[in-house]
Amino acid sequence: MIRGLLLGIIVTVIAIFGGIYLYFATGRAPVATDGPEMPFEHKMAHISKDAYMEKMPHSNSPVPADEKNFLEGATTYKEHCAVCHGLPDLARTVIADGMFPKPPQLFHGTGVTDDEPWETYWTINGGIRMTGMPGFKAHLSETQMWQLAVLLKNADKIPATVKARLLTPVNGSLQALPAPPIPDASMSGAAPEASHDHSMH
Repeated sequence: MIRGLLLGIIVTVIAIFGGIYLYFATGRAPVATDGPEMPFEHKMAHISKDAYMEKMPHSNSPVPADEKNFLEGATTYKEHCAVCHGLPDLARTVIADGMFPKPPQLFHGTGVTDDEPWETYWTINGGIRMTGMPGFKAHLSETQMWQLAVLLKNADKIPATVKARLLTPVNGSLQALPAPPIPDASMSGAAPEASHDHSMH
């Protein structure tokens, strides 16, 4: 009885892992960014991220949420984050639109204003695998990452000076601006769609 039960469990486990292997090995798993989600992909990613975050220190921000730090955070943001996560009043860039999953536009809607700064800090610090979100701990200082975290916590109520800093071009380059219609769109009978240029990463 017990032997048969154990054998059944082993066969079931082998079948499950074999099915998963075949799903990937036979090309059934979506690879292109415009493909559908894999089964349970969204749910499992959130379970994993939530469990990881719970293990990280829930530290209070060592930098105050004031205009000075918002301005410094805005400079860092537009140099390293805006190409994926967007800017106030501007549409999603071509790079962001071609990613999967789509990176949240942090100055549109809720963004991460409902997350505590420590959670945003750890996301910036270590990144998130298989999302395109890089880790910045080797490239930004602790102060810069916390300045970003407090800026994004308050993205829905930044002062005009900070918004102006965000929308000031970096090194004379252009922010995301509407591009001309796709040349062949009229021939296909479809209405032309606007895409958006990018310049910052």
